[in-house]
Amino acid sequence: MHDDLRRLLQELDGYDLGAAKVQSPFAKWLRYKLGSAVALQMAHDRRHLWQAREAVETYQRQKRQ
Repeated sequence: MHDDLRRLLQELDGYDLGAAKVQSPFAKWLRYKLGSAVALQMAHDRRHLWQAREAVETYQRQKRQ
């Protein structure tokens, strides 16, 4: 997934990410700037990483008890 995002960002180099708009895959009526879509995806990925770290830390704490 991260490789795909990295490749996409390389392909988008030179595009005006503030001008191009994309349609939300979840709400067909919602459109937003391409740059916002990339930022949303990156934030979503960070949240998954945070959740994974929290799960590992919780497991390790429980294992020590």
